[in-house]
Amino acid sequence: MNNRIVVVTPFYNPGDFIDQCVASLVTQKYDNFKMVFVDDASTDGAYNRLPLNDARGVFIKNEVRKTALENLHDAIMNQCEPDDIVVLVDGDDWLPNKNVLSYINDFYSAHDCWIMYGQSSWTDGRRGFASAYSEKEFNSLRKTPFKVSHLRTFRAGLYQKIQEQDP
Repeated sequence: MNNRIVVVTPFYNPGDFIDQCVASLVTQKYDNFKMVFVDDASTDGAYNRLPLNDARGVFIKNEVRKTALENLHDAIMNQCEPDDIVVLVDGDDWLPNKNVLSYINDFYSAHDCWIMYGQSSWTDGRRGFASAYSEKEFNSLRKTPFKVSHLRTFRAGLYQKIQEQDP
């Protein structure tokens, strides 16, 4: 199955990190994806470093800061279809190789899941802190210590359903 993937990248003044972020996205070998870049009123010129001529991109530039949560909400609600896989990549993060979106597609196709999270690595090679939740922990997430970092992915429809219950 060749799922459509929507990479949402919100940022505010990411500095030079935006270059590596963009490069890691535009060089992905997976072909059924779009990129949604949301500049939250940056003052460092980051918007001008985006691949503005790339047809896979949607480019949003806020005149006033909205914060990450509002930017993510707007992007998911306005740029995604329910079956899309949303991949969140911050403007100062990047994908480690050209096959990451293919791996994500393969995982969703093989497991028919609605949400997936991964592990991050520091630039010096140390692993991040993500770890698996036990079934008991997963059933009471609000009472469980935070265990997830990057990479966060989910079906857009899962997020969009929240609004039906909690507008």
